[in-house]
Amino acid sequence: MSRTFLLFLILLISLPPAACVSYIPVEPDAPVPGDEVRVYLAPEEGERLSQRTGRRVETLDGRIPAGAPLADSLRMMVTWGPAWAGTPMEGRRDEVSLSRSGILAVERKEVSRARTAVLGVALVATAVILFRSIGKDGDGQSGGLPPDAPPPPVDL
Repeated sequence: MSRTFLLFLILLISLPPAACVSYIPVEPDAPVPGDEVRVYLAPEEGERLSQRTGRRVETLDGRIPAGAPLADSLRMMVTWGPAWAGTPMEGRRDEVSLSRSGILAVERKEVSRARTAVLGVALVATAVILFRSIGKDGDGQSGGLPPDAPPPPVDL
């Protein structure tokens, strides 16, 4: 494998976790039903949820459910997934109500066109390099015999 291919492979592996979405800060009362949000919790709210999950909780990712939001709290649907493996809430969806005073910041998840474009270019470049590297020998010629070699002998 060439060094260029390895560089693109590393780029390809590192980009997807960061690509396609970004988080935009919003006011705690700005999310509307259907929004996907990340909530940063105050220590006391994190401690309350930590008692429920058995693990330290500083942020929550989830979706604002349909229905009228309460004025003094923020409701969101959260999946207690692999990060909480082995706890009673493993893999379970739960509606969590967070006190507005227990929220430090809220960020809305949005599709990032720039990051999606970078990922697309990286995928295309990797595919082109991989396609061109298939069938190449160390001398840069495509597989088989060198261009000036005589044909192989035929036994009759």
